[in-house]
Amino acid sequence: MEREYEVDATKDSKQKRSRLFPEPVAARLTPKRRAFILLVLGMCALAAVTAFRLQDYYQLTRSRRAVTRADFAFRATEALRGALLDAETGQRGYLVTGLPKYLVPYDLAVARMPEILSNFRANLEPYTKERPHVRRVEELVSDKLRELSGVLMVFREQGPAAAFEVVRGGKGQVLMDQLRSESDNMLTRVFATAARHTSEIETRSRLGVLVTLIGTAVAFFVLLSGTLQLNEAFSRDAERLSQIARSEEEFRLLANRLQSVREEERASLAREIHDALGGALTGIKLDMSATISRLRLGEQDAAITRLQESSAAVDETIRSLRRIASELRPPLIDHLGLAAAAGAFAREFAQRLGVSLSVDIQAPDLLLPPDARIALFRIVQESFTNIARHANASAIALSLIHRDGEVTIEIKDDGQGFSTEGIENRRSFGLLGMRERARLLGASMSIDSAPGQGTTVRVCYPLPVASAGEVHG
Repeated sequence: MEREYEVDATKDSKQKRSRLFPEPVAARLTPKRRAFILLVLGMCALAAVTAFRLQDYYQLTRSRRAVTRADFAFRATEALRGALLDAETGQRGYLVTGLPKYLVPYDLAVARMPEILSNFRANLEPYTKERPHVRRVEELVSDKLRELSGVLMVFREQGPAAAFEVVRGGKGQVLMDQLRSESDNMLTRVFATAARHTSEIETRSRLGVLVTLIGTAVAFFVLLSGTLQLNEAFSRDAERLSQIARSEEEFRLLANRLQSVREEERASLAREIHDALGGALTGIKLDMSATISRLRLGEQDAAITRLQESSAAVDETIRSLRRIASELRPPLIDHLGLAAAAGAFAREFAQRLGVSLSVDIQAPDLLLPPDARIALFRIVQESFTNIARHANASAIALSLIHRDGEVTIEIKDDGQGFSTEGIENRRSFGLLGMRERARLLGASMSIDSAPGQGTTVRVCYPLPVASAGEVHG
């Protein structure tokens, strides 16, 4: 019975774990995903600690400001009461001695009183509940100043005896006592508020230190765990990428070799067509010319006319063969370079197509490696072919610019254009061939087009430093 209970408990535990962590979820949590989850959790912990510390900082700043305001309020109140006391002391000294020098403190206090009252109001302004008491203090100050000036007026008009009689009436003492009582009560309430803020500062400081320590420790361990797992995942990915890079490099070398072989075959075909067929047709032309001469001696005009037509047809065939050979591998590209070959091809193509052409060549003596010359020229050829097939253009612009160690070729037309969305996935062999040629060269290629706005093909090829000064382009 005990063994059966243990088995049932194990099954129940497995069922609970399966409910908490379903099998598909566990399968999806690869090491990299677990690492990213841990990193996100660690960053969230740091963000929470930072947010708490920011809130704590603002709370502490407000509390410190409240304490500072209480100190300023106390100083302003003391300055007000001190000025009144100086004024009263100076007035009493003048009443007793009659010497004008004793009125100096009184006059100074009275002159500075507006400024002192303004400072007093400004420092008590944040305490909205104390505004009635502030106004009461200001009223008592005004009453006290009037009382002091009134006693002086009595002294000057009726003499010392009358003035002392007014003083002994005790009105001035009553006003000072009321002023002290009102201001003391007001400062007591202000200091009580400051005391609460001081206690809050101490409490929040201790809590802030505790939360910061715990939060930082948790974030540190979570981030450390995530970093270790992420490093392990990246190590595996780096190995896979290294294998892919090696395979890609092998493919690049193979594709480059196939490209070279294809260009060699085209060059060989061009030579065969030009030399062999061209020479044979030229021999035929000479033979036919000799036949024409013999026939002329026999005065067979009809035959002569027919043979002349045949001779003209042979001439045209020779021109066609030479044009085909030139298209397969233009002689200009080997003798005068890419700029001359591209310009000549563009002009001939535009003439055959019946469109206007503008050519901007800013690198007539460009230096390029042989494979770059051929590949860039083929890109120009394919671009013009695409314009003839699809663009329905009336004007074409070709530019070739060399600037800052980079060759930029741009072919622009005013044709119907097309949408470039998803262009990478299109099965366009012309575009694929152009992109592959550019990729094999290490060049970048971009296509800018929109329906009804024409098309611009731009190829940027960085010149290799080692070979740029050795090979003419």
